[in-house]
Amino acid sequence: VYFNNLIGGKGSVIHSGDNLTGEGSGDDEVIKVNLKDVPADVDKVVFTVSIYDANTRRQNFGMVSNAYIRVTDGSNELIRFDLGEDFSVEASVVAGELYRNNGEWKFNAVGAGYQGGLDSLTKDYM
Repeated sequence: VYFNNLIGGKGSVIHSGDNLTGEGSGDDEVIKVNLKDVPADVDKVVFTVSIYDANTRRQNFGMVSNAYIRVTDGSNELIRFDLGEDFSVEASVVAGELYRNNGEWKFNAVGAGYQGGLDSLTKDYM
C-alpha cells in the first residue's frame, strides 16, 4: 500500500492518500490497519515514509520541519517517531513494522534511512 495503491491486504490496510504540500494541521496522511482482517498469509506490515520525487527535487528529511510518524489505537498515541535532523541526507525511512509472533501482533521500531528515496528502499524488500 502506498500513494499509487491505496488499499491492500484484502481491504485490511487503507492509505488516506498523498499530501504533497504538507499544508494543513494534524496528520497529513493516515494508514489504517485492521489487524483482525489482515490475511493469514501476511506476517509483516512495514511502515515507511518517503519524500515524493526527492531525488529530482534534491530533498531530504533534514529539510522538512515537523515530520513524524505515529501509531495510534484510534484515540491514543502509542508510538511516535520524529523525522528530523537525524535524517539529514535520507529521503525515505523505514519507521517500524508490525509482525506476527505466535499469533499475536508485535511492533518493532526500525528507524532505517535511505538516501536513494523510495527506489532504494523498495530494493531491500524485493
